[in-house]
Amino acid sequence: MFRFKDRFYLIYSGYWWESHKYAVEYAVCKTITGPYENPLAEPWFACKNPAMEPGGHAFFSDIREDLWTVYHAWTGANVSYSDGVQRSLHLDLVTFEEGKPVANGPTSSPHFYPVLHATRYFSRCLHLGI
Repeated sequence: MFRFKDRFYLIYSGYWWESHKYAVEYAVCKTITGPYENPLAEPWFACKNPAMEPGGHAFFSDIREDLWTVYHAWTGANVSYSDGVQRSLHLDLVTFEEGKPVANGPTSSPHFYPVLHATRYFSRCLHLGI
């Protein structure tokens, strides 16, 4: 979950994690307690070869206050440990268009990584009890 301007965004993964339907959706609300509404008819984040079935998204801001998402995805066309495939870690920048989060992913190509402000990051973790 994260907050952007006056809205809360609840991000969640759905469907069976070993299927090509596994994807990420989100719901939006004005207050943290709800009610939340899913504004999309299709998943927000879905498979895109070679990063298949993305999920488990977490969000953070870098020192420029850009929003990033980090998540896992299957590497390759198959989506099962029994097929010898593994999950890999991915990172994408998140922007907003008309109040809707946009990520150009899932990506698997190298790109610049965000720089975190360690003091602010760890003070937020301490404040949240993490």
